Amino acid sequence: MSKIELLQQYLDIQAKDESLWFEAIHITEAYLQAELRRICWLIEDANRDQLLEEIRLYKERLAHE
Repeated sequence: MSKIELLQQYLDIQAKDESLWFEAIHITEAYLQAELRRICWLIEDANRDQLLEEIRLYKERLAHE
């Protein structure tokens, strides 16, 4: 099994972990959940161009902090 297949298997298990996907009350919880979802999408579905765009956007967000 390849590394990416193992990561996908891990994400499938993680997706069922109710302790990660509660309704966020605080902005920090919502931010972390959004980033977890983004990482899952990047691993499972994003193509190369989408990955490059997300890297660019992340760097842009950090530059504005």
